[in-house]
Amino acid sequence: MKKLLIILFILLLAEIVVAEPIFKKDSTSQLIEIFISDSSSTTGAGKTALVYNSTNLTAYYYCSGTTATSVTLATMTVGTWASGGFKEIDAANMPGWYQFGIPNNACKIPLSLK
Repeated sequence: MKKLLIILFILLLAEIVVAEPIFKKDSTSQLIEIFISDSSSTTGAGKTALVYNSTNLTAYYYCSGTTATSVTLATMTVGTWASGGFKEIDAANMPGWYQFGIPNNACKIPLSLK
């Protein structure tokens, strides 16, 4: 059974978050949790209060053998998948933790890799 490695980049000003989840090929409606650190913190605290349309917040995915693909971020409810959905999980109890809805196209294996 082939598995797909997706590299997800979420860029925010000088902060870079990299997540490398592994899914079964052609998976759909996948959610991942990511941590975004606050670059102004000296203690490694998480960045809070980001929303899908925050200034300079962008996301891309990349599959081996293809080019990086931009993701249009959208609002979502934690625990409910939306393509490009981006939502803070709990600013008070889990500062810096966000949930992201991976677009279904990101989980498809390109024909050149099958």
